[in-house]
Amino acid sequence: MKKWIITLLLILGWSAAQAQSDTTGLVRVDSDEVEVWVPDKAALTNTDAKQDAKAKKRGQKYYTFDELIEKYGSREGFRSVIFGRKMMQMMADRVKHEDKELSNLLKGIYTIKTISTTQPNDEFVTDMKTWPETRIHVSLISQVEQNGQWTSCYLVDGGRWELSTFVLLSYGGKEQTALLITGYFSVKDISRLASIRPK
Repeated sequence: MKKWIITLLLILGWSAAQAQSDTTGLVRVDSDEVEVWVPDKAALTNTDAKQDAKAKKRGQKYYTFDELIEKYGSREGFRSVIFGRKMMQMMADRVKHEDKELSNLLKGIYTIKTISTTQPNDEFVTDMKTWPETRIHVSLISQVEQNGQWTSCYLVDGGRWELSTFVLLSYGGKEQTALLITGYFSVKDISRLASIRPK
């Protein structure tokens, strides 16, 4: 009877610990009557710290490109440009005799969006750097630092049947630029995509 009561109390205690955290660790405590396992206080403490970090992360504002353009596009010193599908087809036709590969690449592009400034702006840099953190399948393609200017390129690969997304984020003393390109392209086109900057 005594063992049954102890076992019941242990189950209740363990259930309460699980309600606090689904990653609670258990440690063994020696007992004459029965082998006892109780929640590990260190594991509970570490879990609480992780939950606090996640809560702070959830409180952070994440920006899409449209939101970046909406927030900064009308501010002094900023410049935003959006090219649609029709514009890309016109550009492709314009260069088809000079550069067939570039023309084919432009034909596959659906949208180009960019927002930039030549005036250092820490708020803008912080906001634009949230974009990669919101994407599950985003891959960092490259990150280059030259004379204090950081340039990072990201890709969300859509494969053969879905639109891909290329993003370039550049920040430093020279300029702060966020560039997004959507369309049908592959990793081999990255270097040419990085060179497309609407003027």
